[in-house]
Amino acid sequence: MASYDRLRRREAHEGPESRQQAPAPAPDVASILALQRSAGNRALQRMLYVADAGKLSVPPAYGSQIVQWDDQNKRLRKPARTDPTDKTLVKLAESNATFRDQLRKGMNVDKLETVEVADERAVNKATWEQAASPAKDALAEARRVAPDQNRLLFFRAAWDKFTELTDLDVRWVLSAPDDFVPSKGDLIGADKPLSTWTGEGPRSNTGWKMACVLIALVKHEGNGFAAKVHEITTETPTSDKDAVQKLHKYYAGRGNVQYDDTATRFEMMNRWGYDPIFTAGCAWADLPKHVALFRNKKYIFDIQGHTVVVRPNKDIPKDGSTIKDPTKV
Repeated sequence: MASYDRLRRREAHEGPESRQQAPAPAPDVASILALQRSAGNRALQRMLYVADAGKLSVPPAYGSQIVQWDDQNKRLRKPARTDPTDKTLVKLAESNATFRDQLRKGMNVDKLETVEVADERAVNKATWEQAASPAKDALAEARRVAPDQNRLLFFRAAWDKFTELTDLDVRWVLSAPDDFVPSKGDLIGADKPLSTWTGEGPRSNTGWKMACVLIALVKHEGNGFAAKVHEITTETPTSDKDAVQKLHKYYAGRGNVQYDDTATRFEMMNRWGYDPIFTAGCAWADLPKHVALFRNKKYIFDIQGHTVVVRPNKDIPKDGSTIKDPTKV
């Protein structure tokens, strides 16, 4: 797994629900442009997505990064080394359908047709030709998340207005190529028990250690795990351990999903009904600076090298504080 922490919950959607498509909306950049007037150019240094067109606009620094792509193996070059044929992220997404599809999964969107670097000059020019302005709280929220490349400003059409905070649709994504491009497959065979040694690394590295994602999903289902596993695999488990084994058989076999890889997270979690609510590097003690957690809800955290179920024993407000002892909450 990559070193970014990610957490998800399934009980409720964080933020505004996806909006229904409006009939033939007129193009409107006024909201973004008013944001630019209020927040300055840095507010435009963000990723924008238009669902109807499958269009992703990215900041120059993001789109111009060089991606060391191994075309033969369909993943990043390991070990990393420069090559004169390497392309920028935008150029690679334009010319390579495999990479573009992996970027699509990282952005957690249904389709991705084009990727382009945002033309700030055109946006600035139009700023002064539009009169509409979103509410102050919508501006403040858009400005707050503007520099965060792990969040995507989502539009149904180009461009929907966000005149109120409830209109602002910001979604968590995996934007780093190290996260959304799969690494080399390292799961044991689908027909093997998870107690099998992998033969690599320390002797304690069995299939069970690599199946922590599946274990977390089964644990989170509680008493309903058997029905959920049957829905996914069409097989009925006899115990929680058998449920994990059957999930391994499905994903490592006919599902062809490297479930221990960060790049599979949206694909898997969407199928299980989870929504991402935070994606970033963060210490446990600093969670109140980024997200609120509630004692009556269960969460799945992807942390460095592991995936765990988290059940707070009290509400943790998003108030910018620091948790003195995370083990107590």
